[in-house]
Amino acid sequence: MAINSLYSNYIDLTNNSGTAGFKGGVELSYEDDILTFTEADGDTYKMDAKNLSDADIEQLAGQLGGTIKGAEKADATNGTTEANAEDGDLEANKAKMTELQTQREGLQTAADTLKSNVEKISDEIEKSIEEALDKEEKATADEQKRINNLVQEEIKQFKKDKENGKDVTVDDLQQSIKTGMAKGGFDEEMQNIVSGLLVTNTKMNEMDVLLTELGTLNNQIKDIDNEMETLAQTIEKQEKEAEEAAKKAAQAAASSSSSSCCDPIGFKADDGNKYEFVIDKDENGELSNFSEFLGSENFFDEMKDLDADGDGNVNKEEMEKAGVKVLVTDAEGNQTMQSLADAFGEDAINVDLNSYNEAAEGEKAENGQTLLGNFNINVGDSQYEGYSTLDTEEYLTSNYKFSDENPVNAGINVDKADGATKVAGATTDKAEKAAGEEAEANELDAFIEDYTARLEKFHEEFQKINEILGLDEELIDTMNELAKTEGTAAANQIIKEAKAEEAKEEKEAEKAQKAEEEKEAEKEKEEEEEEKAAA
Repeated sequence: MAINSLYSNYIDLTNNSGTAGFKGGVELSYEDDILTFTEADGDTYKMDAKNLSDADIEQLAGQLGGTIKGAEKADATNGTTEANAEDGDLEANKAKMTELQTQREGLQTAADTLKSNVEKISDEIEKSIEEALDKEEKATADEQKRINNLVQEEIKQFKKDKENGKDVTVDDLQQSIKTGMAKGGFDEEMQNIVSGLLVTNTKMNEMDVLLTELGTLNNQIKDIDNEMETLAQTIEKQEKEAEEAAKKAAQAAASSSSSSCCDPIGFKADDGNKYEFVIDKDENGELSNFSEFLGSENFFDEMKDLDADGDGNVNKEEMEKAGVKVLVTDAEGNQTMQSLADAFGEDAINVDLNSYNEAAEGEKAENGQTLLGNFNINVGDSQYEGYSTLDTEEYLTSNYKFSDENPVNAGINVDKADGATKVAGATTDKAEKAAGEEAEANELDAFIEDYTARLEKFHEEFQKINEILGLDEELIDTMNELAKTEGTAAANQIIKEAKAEEAKEEKEAEKAQKAEEEKEAEKEKEEEEEEKAAA
């Protein structure tokens, strides 16, 4: 809304209010997009100021020689009203939800990596044990004894080398066993099976460590899921509260605008008929409410917005493309809504936007309402002087027929009011997502339980192999100790790589989120600049 128009509206209000009119010293206060003028005698006037910036309000105060009381005009990013404060909490909770979701996705990625390794290691263990059992059960008692003695000697030598500070590994031990068995006359298959037992034992320890880590990750994921569930309930509640607050604010704005209402744009033809441009938003073929007047929200700027090719003129085609129709009122007051083709036939229509001349302060239109400006419009070969007026609610309801029972509030689309949030679809999406995450957690529970049972079976079968070979307890303990050391080291390397992937994914998600926030901030900045330019 132009400052001069708002100034004129206020002066007009005070002059028509039955008082002596404006005498200066007015105090302006702003809250919930409603601008209140309070005069020295206590009289107050309210106007919808949702399209004004702080600078606009300061300029208006300067024109009136008044002051601004209370908080500055709040915006969507740093609101100072109670509703905006609640929105701030809502935005913080949404940011927290995004952070938790990123953490969860990272943990799930790590868990998937560990699961894949557990499955692979389990298959290798199962194959190795089956081959060992089959081969060793067929070995003669003498062969089993020779294998037992050979393995014991190699392990003893390995331990001695370790104690003496030699840099020997389990791979070295495995190779020594194979070499010894080759010298003892055992075939290559038996060499590989026996020497591979230590590797199998190592893999069982590796699998054990990975399953333990999986259990830890699973508990962390469940903790995050519980926190997200609680936070989702809070966000849903705040979204509903924000939606209700936005509806109330929109309705309050509609109620407060009863003195200065809407901006019919049109012209009076030679036949005495009045033609005013409207948009049949509900497509019922009738004038339903105030919002269907072209100019009801942003005055003559709404006509300018129809100039699709930017040539400074609005023609018939541009109007039709935007869904514009005309409300025709004859000299007797009969009112009909018609298409441009029905009203003007094949005649061309051209509105010269550059001809728009803003009216002087306090200037009245032919109908006695506030005149905002005039412009030239050509229909066929005839040229007319068009008008843009600011008609009061009382005038409109007395001189127009509306199909809506309450044409004032019906014109406010509270579902699209600033701050309103569509929560129904979002709630459904959240429920589906939560169900999917719960299924993932249950699947991981089942996986850990299944492979823990498999590992227990492997240990039982491995013990059976040891019994067949006749290995003594001291030797078995030594093998287990070596296998545990090597298995834990191998598992920790896998876990380290999985966590590195988790951290990388979280970093990429944070980067993407930051880019999205910057894009949104830039968009809001552009919209704010456009609003200021329009005002």
